[in-house]
Amino acid sequence: MKNITIKGARIHNLKNIDVTIPKNQLVVATGVSGSGKSSLMFDIVFEEGRRLYLKSLGVLTGVGDEDIYDSVSGLGPAIAVQQSIIRQSNPRSTVGSNCGMLNLLSLLFAGEGKILCSNCGAQTDGTLTCPACKSKEEHLPPSYFSYNAPNGMCIKCHGQGSYYSLQLESIIPDERITLRRVFLNAGATPGYERLLERKYGASLDAAFASLPDYLKHEVVYGQNSTENPEKRSYCLTRIYHGHLLRNRMDVSDIYRKLVCPECHGYRIGPEARRVLLGDRHIGELGMMT
Repeated sequence: MKNITIKGARIHNLKNIDVTIPKNQLVVATGVSGSGKSSLMFDIVFEEGRRLYLKSLGVLTGVGDEDIYDSVSGLGPAIAVQQSIIRQSNPRSTVGSNCGMLNLLSLLFAGEGKILCSNCGAQTDGTLTCPACKSKEEHLPPSYFSYNAPNGMCIKCHGQGSYYSLQLESIIPDERITLRRVFLNAGATPGYERLLERKYGASLDAAFASLPDYLKHEVVYGQNSTENPEKRSYCLTRIYHGHLLRNRMDVSDIYRKLVCPECHGYRIGPEARRVLLGDRHIGELGMMT
């Protein structure tokens, strides 16, 4: 069908109107306040498209149709971005996550996706049994298809699809400079400088090139705390990561953005990457923008 046809629309300010909306082109609904623009686009076009889509997946089985129109034809799955202005957006958010499309795709992959065998990679049959090695698979819950969910995100990059790698040659272009100067260039405060003097002693004024390898590694990457393994000692990686998070200084020349080698930039875990629709997993669909 080339058009979405709605007959007898009646909800809020809409009083039994007939509307024809052409597909595959930009359509704008205009009118004075209270004329029913939002009622038409959100309460009928979007909500009914969403309801029919979820009903086709069996999610809304048993839910009756509301009496808000006589008939609707040509309506497919729809997405909508909220009308409210997003003043503080999560850096992990995309249009797909903000409009809820990611959740709908997750439901689709969880219910209809073709699962590849975790043992040999062959596609399983209708009983989730691998025809090659006879191992059994299980349907994944929808959360496994979301890079924002702990059990769905790639563990290595935490669902980012990429990570920032500290470029040592950018922060220490000349290894003849002293360790003290290395930390001062990184923005070490006088208080931290005194702590570094007690920690490194005479080595603080030695050339970085003259330091033993274990000490260079500690300066750059730090040591894990015995009390909190997630916390690292005062080091260059920790300092510049703080600058990166707080935008305290320009670190564009210090960090290089690299594609995650584990998920190849798709952001999702290995389980979801083995579930396909049309020979693509949900991460590949997310990249098709």
